[in-house]
Amino acid sequence: MAELENDLEFLRFIQSDEINNVEQFVMTLASYHPSGQTAFVDEVNKAFALLTEGDHFQHFFTDRDGTLKSYSCSYPTSIQPAYSAVIQVLLNLVLLGYPKLCMSIINLLRIFVKNRNLQAQFARRCAQFCAIVTTSPLMHIGVLNVSTMPEGYYAYGASAGREWYLNPSLQFKDDSVNDADLALLTSVFERLEELLEQPEYRNFTWIGSGLQRHYGHITIARQDVNYSVPKHRSSLLYQAVCKIVNEVDPMATTLTLREGEFDLKIFTKVALSEVNSATVIFDLLIESSFLLTALYMAKISGRIFNKGHGIRLIKSKMGLKLNCGKILVCGDSETDLPMLEECLLCSPTNVYTIWVTTNPQLQEKVRSLCGTYENDHYVFVSCPEVLLGAMANATVREITIRPQGDDDEDEE
Repeated sequence: MAELENDLEFLRFIQSDEINNVEQFVMTLASYHPSGQTAFVDEVNKAFALLTEGDHFQHFFTDRDGTLKSYSCSYPTSIQPAYSAVIQVLLNLVLLGYPKLCMSIINLLRIFVKNRNLQAQFARRCAQFCAIVTTSPLMHIGVLNVSTMPEGYYAYGASAGREWYLNPSLQFKDDSVNDADLALLTSVFERLEELLEQPEYRNFTWIGSGLQRHYGHITIARQDVNYSVPKHRSSLLYQAVCKIVNEVDPMATTLTLREGEFDLKIFTKVALSEVNSATVIFDLLIESSFLLTALYMAKISGRIFNKGHGIRLIKSKMGLKLNCGKILVCGDSETDLPMLEECLLCSPTNVYTIWVTTNPQLQEKVRSLCGTYENDHYVFVSCPEVLLGAMANATVREITIRPQGDDDEDEE
């Protein structure tokens, strides 16, 4: 309901004739800050200052839930708010060097209310790369089902970037997952479906992630954002899932179960393509059995595909030059750290990152990771509304200081 109320406020401000209607709407988001309006303004200014320092970004990688929008009590209801979609699109155009296009879109926002596809005609003229990288699946109640942005603004890296969607004719997956591993996952998934049919476990279907089948892993919710599930019931679910995984993969050579605060995840362990460095070393050995042993040991070590691997995959497939230009990275949880690290590896001093978290341990990990690469371009904010407010202000700034943008040469 809160997101719906925000959207109604957004549409009201957008249709007004006030010259500062965007700024007025941003201030309505202050009511959602846990520490009040003063803290909201302070955090927006800090995040805005970082975006201003970065100026233009050639690449933008961001998480979705918890970063660009607040968590929902269940994933099927996690529809992207209209105000979030519009702010993301405008920031995309503006930070990547298209302020004039952005101004044109703002002038058309009243028409956008009636026909949002008009924006796509402008976005397709943008060549730079922006992506939402999420652990959610792509389809079947996945990120594409809950996104409201017109196609063409962002690429979607689902299942931690293991499957990618850029447009209907450009989709690909990580090809390192073999059929045998996928068959084991399918077996686990089918047994989990049966488990959730039992009355004592049925409610886990309707909270948080529910039961999701990703490419290369499975997620099952154990708790919701309101902590409405008693701990003993969550523990019983964990024990039941452990039993299923152990029965399907008794030697634990392929599957690994990871326990999180809100869900449980069953992953396939590292695939052969993930041990390229080990392969190079052991290729020097004459006996092929040594190589097979090394690969087997790498697999049973329990390494799993993460968002850093997802960035590496899209970089390889699309020929992205992450060492050229500035990169903006946004996240809110530990699963986003590998995404940040991969970008820092590619361009240590050109990464700018905004984290939506009040967790001191996670904040320290971000500081430490950036410090390892002598990077101090990071800011922490308390809620997604702050990040979106900073994005909106960055849009207004760019339109003000660059009314004639670099996109002039693109016009016919």
